[in-house]
Amino acid sequence: MDGDMHTFRLTASIVGLRSRRALSFGLATLLIAAALVGLRPATSLASYGCGSFKVPLLRPRVDVSVVRGAVTCSAARAVMKWAFTSYESTYVRHYDGWRVLGPQTCVASATKGRKKITAQCGNG
Repeated sequence: MDGDMHTFRLTASIVGLRSRRALSFGLATLLIAAALVGLRPATSLASYGCGSFKVPLLRPRVDVSVVRGAVTCSAARAVMKWAFTSYESTYVRHYDGWRVLGPQTCVASATKGRKKITAQCGNG
């Protein structure tokens, strides 16, 4: 009986050691994953499409995308609609704090601080 109890205690301590190692390994993996997610730049989270709009006298629709930063789709479309419909002669223009480049060959981009939006003519 004493031998069986010793075997039980030894087995329990080995299982406990294994479960503690597994717990430690799992916790370490979780901490490393959390650190890597924290180091990922926020720009990768912000890239999204904002639909399109029609420009008079231009056959294809213009597709608008937010590349970087927190910009509402309505603001992005408003800036790009202005870029495609204003007929100023300069290539670099300013609209409501945005620095607008283009549109040249149906492509335009705008920046405001670290925020960036783009637009290009689509297929239809």
